[in-house]
Amino acid sequence: MVDNIFAPTLAICPNCQSNCCHPLDWEEHDAERWHLTVVCGNCEFEITHITNYEELTEFDYWLDDCLAEIHMAYLNLMRENLSEYADKFVAALNADALLPMDF
Repeated sequence: MVDNIFAPTLAICPNCQSNCCHPLDWEEHDAERWHLTVVCGNCEFEITHITNYEELTEFDYWLDDCLAEIHMAYLNLMRENLSEYADKFVAALNADALLPMDF
């Protein structure tokens, strides 16, 4: 996961200090600020912030980076799983262990 050093303030949990906070709810507070409720994915602590548009934008970019990192981890895991499945299938073919009823 992305390091806490680069995490925006809104991403840091005040309860457990992890960088796992994500938005739960948000609404406009006034012309320049937002009410933002975040929840920690680590300890489930909820907190509501009143934040400005710049902080909210920084947090949004942070979440985009985290999502991209999760997506890459997912793709790598899928690739590993498919590779392992293909290796087992080839081994079964080489051992003549497949029967028509397997399909």
